Amino acid sequence: MELSTESDLRYYLPDTSNGRSRIMNDAKQKAQSLVQTDYPYAIYRERQDISRVADQTFQKYSTLPDFIKRLEKDGYLHEYLDRWKANVVEAKRLYTSTFIASYLETVAARDEAARPKVQPQPQPQPAATPSNTATLQGATFTIRKIETSADEIVYYLEINHPGVTDGVEVLPLAYPISNSSPLPSASFSDVATSSGRVMASSDAVEARGSQFSVKKGSKFYIKK
Repeated sequence: MELSTESDLRYYLPDTSNGRSRIMNDAKQKAQSLVQTDYPYAIYRERQDISRVADQTFQKYSTLPDFIKRLEKDGYLHEYLDRWKANVVEAKRLYTSTFIASYLETVAARDEAARPKVQPQPQPQPAATPSNTATLQGATFTIRKIETSADEIVYYLEINHPGVTDGVEVLPLAYPISNSSPLPSASFSDVATSSGRVMASSDAVEARGSQFSVKKGSKFYIKK
């Protein structure tokens, strides 16, 4: 707004905190308005050009109309005019410095808003490392190693079930891949008593004495 009445002078005097705030607020809004109107083709980007526009804008902002000038001798207005003139240099400093800062900030904000947004590229996720260990109901099963021969594949299964197994037990499970007829241990699926109780490892060892034919695709058996 332009200073045009006695009331304007009273509330825009730069020697009061309220007056300083009003002057700077007007400068800020004026700069924002100019950028919004002129962006993007007619804005100023050089600081010296913006400073020149700030000076010109302040001159218009601070010019008193003729009818105010004719009332300079009136007592009720004379005090405010004198205070304004005594502090006009400070008023100009407040106005122009705020105008320049606001103009530059508004241009920067408009530039940022107009910049194409770069979509973030998805980061490659590391491949999951396969685990050879599984846990179920407190028991831990680990495939420690796999051995392959012409006749069979042997899986070494490590079992650790605290309170059940005596430490870590290793169970070698063999699976035939040829039609040879080795002398295997007891069949893993046949290790049971007639009462249906699954035999312990010592029972399984006793069952190893019997021979049976093993063909390709037969069941797993406990390797001796």
